Amino acid sequence: MFIDSPLNLTISLQKMFPEVTQEILSLAASVLPAMGGIGRDAAKGYESESAWSPSVLTTLTQNAAHANNQL
Repeated sequence: MFIDSPLNLTISLQKMFPEVTQEILSLAASVLPAMGGIGRDAAKGYESESAWSPSVLTTLTQNAAHANNQL
């Protein structure tokens, strides 16, 4: 068995152990945040804000967007 990439290894393991793969994916899904806010509706990135979005990390980006009339 010759493996070219990590993806091929993952596919091979999934074929040999489908139940383990299902359990791993189930655990990964359990730590993801629940759907909230607008539910299944779509929104643009600039329409999405949270307690984290207006922060020190985004100040320069917000200032540049304002300076370039991109708000």
